[in-house]
Amino acid sequence: MLGAANLRGARMQDANLAGAMAADADFSGAWLPGANFTGADLRRARFDGDTVLLSAKLDDMTCLADVRWNGVPVATIEWQGVKQLGDEFLARLSGQGGKTEDALESYERAVRAYRLLAISTWYKISPAPTGIARAFDK
Repeated sequence: MLGAANLRGARMQDANLAGAMAADADFSGAWLPGANFTGADLRRARFDGDTVLLSAKLDDMTCLADVRWNGVPVATIEWQGVKQLGDEFLARLSGQGGKTEDALESYERAVRAYRLLAISTWYKISPAPTGIARAFDK
């Protein structure tokens, strides 16, 4: 369990972080090429433009809600095995439980994960209009 670990600038090439509970962890400036994040909980984690995620591995169980991408080049991550984010998987499970409020909260979390990922991708390929994508850099 990494929790809110400060991993700023850590050199962790090919690190096995599969299933890691790394919610709120700070990976700013970390060197993580080839890192295995399959099944990891990265909710609210922080990255930045100096973070290296080249060939990092994610899967359908990796949770990314409220991640602060802050300019990390997400296109360098291995997305081939990701058909859905772990946040969506968990939302679908909670929807089967019968509690409408829990399911709604889980789906809202999944939507935020996809939205922030899309904004991060868009932000890297086009200049951001004032106040939209830049608001997510903080």
